Amino acid sequence: MVVASWLARELQPEAFGMYNYAVSFVALFGLLSYLGLDGIVTRDLVQRPETHQRLLGTVFVLRLAGGLTAIGLIAVAAFLFIPDETSRWLIIIISASLLFDAFNVVDFWFQSRVENKYSATARSISIVLGGLIYIGLIVVRASLTAFGVAFVLQQAGKAAALWLVYRYRGYRLAAWTYNGALAR
Repeated sequence: MVVASWLARELQPEAFGMYNYAVSFVALFGLLSYLGLDGIVTRDLVQRPETHQRLLGTVFVLRLAGGLTAIGLIAVAAFLFIPDETSRWLIIIISASLLFDAFNVVDFWFQSRVENKYSATARSISIVLGGLIYIGLIVVRASLTAFGVAFVLQQAGKAAALWLVYRYRGYRLAAWTYNGALAR
């Protein structure tokens, strides 16, 4: 909250509004990458934990494809409907964060095992590191585009932290498999 307040003061109303507009614009299309699978996947992981590698691998691929589709639609919509070039590019940069949402499937595994502390730790680490990046950008008076890149880096950091925690618990992403029938 402190970093967000400082960011708002540093960027001033116009640039901060543009930043929040870009994040909100991406969030609207980002719903495509979620595919509404969260509760279903967690339920299936609770009922059949032995299939977790196949289920997580399949959902990971689906969410990655959904993220890529959303990024494409965002780019088209931005070029068609956003007249301001800075806003347009900021939206496109921030949309890259949707690729890292696919790694949130690791959180489903921890939820199904009632081990939320691991994913909460990963998210907390990424928030702290992201906050430090934002503070650094504020101190050097970076451009608005740099803050968009920082948003993407924070999402990448969260994905990396989730992967590291998953790995630390003895699991491997490389063991995940995609199943077309399950995806359908």
